[in-house]
Amino acid sequence: MEKNIKIGLVVSIIGIIFIGGWLISNKAKITILPSKIIQPISNCSTWEQQIKEKVEKANYCSVDSDCIGIKLNDGCLGCFIVNKNEGNDIREEAGEFRDKCNKVCLIDCIHEGAVGLKCINGKCPWPVK
Repeated sequence: MEKNIKIGLVVSIIGIIFIGGWLISNKAKITILPSKIIQPISNCSTWEQQIKEKVEKANYCSVDSDCIGIKLNDGCLGCFIVNKNEGNDIREEAGEFRDKCNKVCLIDCIHEGAVGLKCINGKCPWPVK
């Protein structure tokens, strides 16, 4: 009986050593994710450029009421005048950019919500004259 207890004890100790060694060797592989996933800087720079290209393409109009002023990512990405049909989609993407690239700032944009914007030659020009 004592022999069975000794064998059981030895097997248990070997098992604990084996599991402990495995946990220690895999420690570097265990990753705790942050509450929001932050994108690498290179991806964020590319994404920022893509948003600004969308803004350029969204600067079109037929009538004055097509033009609206928008502030992207609290002003970090800039302040622009775009077609009212494009503004919400661009704002939404800029919000995702802010959250995933962790880029936040507060900059006032004098033309956000501005009235009297003009459509000139199919564009919403800035600065407003």
